[in-house]
This record gives sequence, C-alpha cells and structure tokens, in this order.
Amino acid sequence: MIGFLNSIIDPLKKNRYISLSMRKLLFPLAWIYGLLLLIRHTLFDLKLLSQKRVAIKTLGVGNLALGGTGKSVVVDYLLEQFKKTTHLAVLSRGYKRKTKGYIQAQQNVTAALIGDEPFQFHKKHPEVIVAVCEKRVVGIQHLMALEKGPSVVVLDDVMQHRWLVIDKLIMTTTYDNLYSSDALFPVGALRDRKKEAQRAAILLITKCPQQMTLEQTEQIKKRIKPKQNQAVFFTSIEYASKIIGCSKTINLKELKGITILVVTGIADPKPLYTFLEETQVQFDHLAFPDHHSFSDHDVKKIENHQAELILTTEKDFGRLSPKLPNAPLFYLPIKLSFLFKKEEELFNQKIKAFLED
Repeated sequence: MIGFLNSIIDPLKKNRYISLSMRKLLFPLAWIYGLLLLIRHTLFDLKLLSQKRVAIKTLGVGNLALGGTGKSVVVDYLLEQFKKTTHLAVLSRGYKRKTKGYIQAQQNVTAALIGDEPFQFHKKHPEVIVAVCEKRVVGIQHLMALEKGPSVVVLDDVMQHRWLVIDKLIMTTTYDNLYSSDALFPVGALRDRKKEAQRAAILLITKCPQQMTLEQTEQIKKRIKPKQNQAVFFTSIEYASKIIGCSKTINLKELKGITILVVTGIADPKPLYTFLEETQVQFDHLAFPDHHSFSDHDVKKIENHQAELILTTEKDFGRLSPKLPNAPLFYLPIKLSFLFKKEEELFNQKIKAFLED
C-alpha cells in the first residue's frame, strides 16, 4: 500500500503550488487519498499490520506535510546538542539517492550514495554514525550489530513509517502553514492525516518570526489544539553571518556590489530570499524542486549566468559542489533557534531525560 500511496503523491510534488481553483477540482483525488490513509492507519491501530519494537531507544523527527517544515534543521540541532554525551546514530531512508538498501556513511561517501540530508549530517557531525535504509527496522538491526553501535537512533522523516514503534516523536509544522489549517494533498500540502499529530510527544512550530509575542504563541496553541501530554515549542531559522566555500569564508557584509546567483533545491526557499533581501544582498535566483538532482543542463544554466559568486544552501552544496568543482560556490549555514530561552531549556531537559532514562 505504501508504494501505491507514493505513486499517487510523488508525481504531484513538483506541482505543490498549483492554483487554488485547480486544487478544488482535485478534491476527489484528495478524498480517495484520505480514504487510503484511513485504511492504512486503521490496520496499524488494530494491529492487523504489525509494528516492530526494537531493543534500542529511538527518537523520531517527522511532519505531516510534503516538505519544507525544517525537519533536517531539527535533526542537526539534536546532534549538535547531544552528540558529546550520547552515542548517537542517524537513520534516514536517503530520499533521492542513487542506491538501495543499507549504507553507512564512510569517509569518501557522496550525496548521490546516501542522499543530500544524510550527507550533510555526516559532514557536519563526523563523530555520529550516519546510515540510510528504506526499511528502518532493517537499518536499525544493522546499527545494533555494529561493534561500537549507538545507544540511541535518531530517525529522520519517520512520521509515516509505522512499521516501527518510535519511543519519542517530534513533529514539525511551519508558522505560516500550520497542519491544523491545511488539507490533504493535492487540495492542500499534507501527505498524512491531521489526526496523526496526536502520536507526537513534541510539536515544534518552525520558521516563526523572531518578534513573536507570548500572546501570539497562545493563539497558535488554540489553533492546533495540542493534547494535554504534548509539549509545544516555537522556533525560527537563524542564518549565519558568513558564507562558506571549499577554501574560504566570506562575511555577508562583503557581498554588496557582487553579482550573485542563488541556487536552491529545497521545498521552501522563500525564507532564504527574505533574509538576503533584509541583509541588502542583491541576487538573481534559480529555484529547483526539493532534493533536485542537478543535470548537466542545469549546470550549464547556472554557468551561463556568469555570476561572480554562486550561493546555495548547505543541503544543496553537497550535490552541487561535485558538478561545479571550479565555480565560486558557497553556502549559507543555518541553525534552529528557539524564540524563548526558557523553552529551549525545557526542550533540552525533555530530550536529555529521554536519552538518559
């Protein structure tokens, strides 16, 4: 059934932002898709489809939307915060990679072999075990068989993978497109039912404006109606003050007057564009679909801009750098930032208590 659901949704992902009038015409398809999801989840809830519980702690990060909710930034935050005190592994399916089966990241691995996000985790956190496998249970079994295996597995993009019992689940939803106000694709941008949010222990509202007030956060809580045992936290994206290339870094203040081409292959590049505009960086941009595999034609298109500097995201950098080895290619680092210090402390306390329990 998973394959059938994917066959419906995957061809439509490229047209995520189709018109409202067209979405209304596609309502019957969304209804059929919702019915299939209802059947699938009911089979799991009634234990007619069995879930596997593994003998190792699992911490999952996922969402209900098609993409662009900041899952990878959350995973990166967890690794940065807890890798020094806990022997962690990250397991992802490795979306859009050119390989199949279980692969553990080694020194010379590429984004093509394991996927762009796992490649990013591996490069930023070499002390963390990074692996990919479509079947998460099989992947965890491989990790548990390692001589120096992890004590906790962080599962990336695992909200829909119900074959595995996840000990603690973190769900992300964006400030400007809350799951509670959205609809199933193709009418909306949800790939799963709103009700499934109840399985998450923590709800992260991502990409919030920095100036949000406590009153506004309470209004959002009323809209999403969390369960009594669900914790809700508010976060934003924090951009670095420097861009990084293969051999040097450049301060953003030095980019004024430079011809810049911004190339993105992410679900939602708008926050990046907004940040650069606010920083008074002038640029042209080429936007590609999320996890885009850059072709020779794409590379030629980029080169034809004859920009003095090519700026991309950290995720895209892993796929673009082999294609543009001699280009002035840089990426702008980002990280997760909590709007309120006390919330960050409470979030970290909850995760620490789970890891040490």
